[in-house]
Amino acid sequence: MRNGQHVRVKPSAPALDHYRLPPDAEGVVLCQYRVLSGLTPAAERVDVQFGPDRVIWGLPATLLEEVGGNEAVAAVA
Repeated sequence: MRNGQHVRVKPSAPALDHYRLPPDAEGVVLCQYRVLSGLTPAAERVDVQFGPDRVIWGLPATLLEEVGGNEAVAAVA
């Protein structure tokens, strides 16, 4: 995941119900980071904005998939 990348929650992910997101909700990655905790491997997390007033902080990156139209982000990164 990259900052500015357009993503959506995978249809099979339980996050759709947990965060009350519609299946077609698309968002933009605001920030990405790895969470380190003791002996467990680092987990990649992302902060994603789903609309003007909806930000989900610390969403596991494994629950997300890319949405088409990320060519401009790839060219900048």
